[in-house]
Amino acid sequence: MKTPDDQLSEKYSIDAIDSFRINSKTFYFASIFLGNSIAKEAARLYQFCRMIDDIADKTHDHSFAIKEINLFKHDIQNNFSTHPVISDLLDLIHDQKLDLEAIESLLTGILSDLSKVRIQNEDDLLEYCYKVAGTVGILMCPILGVKDSNAHSFAADLGIAMQLTNICRDIKEDATNNRIYIPRVLINTDNSRLLIEAPDKSGVDARSACAKLLELADKYYSRSEYGLAYLPIRSKICVLIAGRSYREIGNKLRVGNYVYWENRVFTSLPDKIWIAIKSIYSLFTNKHYWIFQDEYKCKL
Repeated sequence: MKTPDDQLSEKYSIDAIDSFRINSKTFYFASIFLGNSIAKEAARLYQFCRMIDDIADKTHDHSFAIKEINLFKHDIQNNFSTHPVISDLLDLIHDQKLDLEAIESLLTGILSDLSKVRIQNEDDLLEYCYKVAGTVGILMCPILGVKDSNAHSFAADLGIAMQLTNICRDIKEDATNNRIYIPRVLINTDNSRLLIEAPDKSGVDARSACAKLLELADKYYSRSEYGLAYLPIRSKICVLIAGRSYREIGNKLRVGNYVYWENRVFTSLPDKIWIAIKSIYSLFTNKHYWIFQDEYKCKL
C-alpha cells in the first residue's frame, strides 16, 4: 500500500514527465533512449530547472522573483522546503548525491537574469553560460550513471554550447525582455530595442556576432563529445542525440543567414529522428566515444 509520501512523490514524477514532454521536445525525445527510471530522474531535475527559468522569464515583478529564488536557495541550504518542487529536488539531491555547489551557481546565474542584462565580453558570457547551463550538465552526471568526476568538465562544455545556441536563437525574444547576451564588444550597443527589428530598420546587425558565437558553440559541442566515454551505453546515446539536435539549431541559423528577427528556429521530429540514426551509427564507428581523452578536458 502506498503511503501519502509515496503518492506525492509519484504525482510530482508524473508532473515532471509531462513538463519534460511539453516544454523540452529535444530532451524528451533523447530521453526515450534512457529507459523509464533514468528518464524520470532526469525529468525531476528538468522540472526544477524549468520552474526557476519560468520565475525569471515570466514574473513581471522582479523583486518578487528575486525573493522567491533566494527563498529556494535558503531552503536548499537548510535541506527543508514546503514548496513541492523544491522538496522533490531535495529528495533528488539525496538520492543522486547532486553537487550543491552546482545548484548554488545555477541559482546565482538565474538571479542575474532578473536585472538589466548586458554582457561585456566573451569571458563574461562563458561565465554566465556555465552558471545557467554548464551546471545543469554537471547535475545530470550522477543521474546518467557517471562515476568519475573527470566527466564534469565535458558535461559543462555541453551545457555551455547549448546555452550559446539558445542565445543566438533567442536574440529577439531576449531583447524584448531587455536582455542582451551578445557581448557588447561584438555589437557595440546597449539598446535592446535595436535587436527586435530587422537590421535595415534598426541600424544594428547582430548576424556577424551570431556567427561568431555559433562557431564558439561548435568548439564546445565537439569538445563535449570526448566526455561520452564516461557514460553508460544508453546515456551515451541520449546525450549524443540531445547535443547534436541542439547543434542542428545552429546549423539551421547558418543556412538561414542568421535571420534572428523572424521565426524561431527549431528541429522538427523528422530532423531528430535522422539525427538519432546518424548519432547511433557514429557512436559505434568512432573509438573516441569509448576511450577516455583527458587531454581534451577544459578547466571550469
